[in-house]
Amino acid sequence: MPLRKLLTLFAALLLTAPASPVFAAETPIVAVLRYSDGWFAPRAKIRLASGTVASPLAGTARARWALLPGDTLRQNSQPAERLIQFYNIQGNTVRVLCSVMVKYTLTPDGWKPRYTLVLQPQISLENGKPSLIPDEDTARGGIHVLTATSPDGDGFYGGLVFADIQGAVSIDAWEVQ
Repeated sequence: MPLRKLLTLFAALLLTAPASPVFAAETPIVAVLRYSDGWFAPRAKIRLASGTVASPLAGTARARWALLPGDTLRQNSQPAERLIQFYNIQGNTVRVLCSVMVKYTLTPDGWKPRYTLVLQPQISLENGKPSLIPDEDTARGGIHVLTATSPDGDGFYGGLVFADIQGAVSIDAWEVQ
């Protein structure tokens, strides 16, 4: 094929090819959730998104869950603190398993996320209405930290491993506020 025809064909392909898609920058990963069953356990990236997000690990009841560090952010000002609410869904009942506060700490690499478990009363949503779980049920259950990295001066950790006192539980959804 002569060079001129080859160049003409190449130019025609460039002009008729669809423009490459423009991808919006992905929202940063606030944390990574995985069940604590070894190095190759499935993981779910928790991103800053509006509303409740269904977990890709939904229905997977585990004795321990690990919250691993999210993205280090490179920006001038400190990112806003965030709250992650974790939910367990059984039929029409949505139970708030726990809440984790996320704060960003400045390091030489940028702003790194740090986490702490927020102790609060146990609440469930039955048919869309919130109700407080009675104290005797709360005494038997509840989320607690099993292991963690070293805390900073404010009690925030680089990662958490947590569990429900009652046993294996699934994290079916979450919301980042």
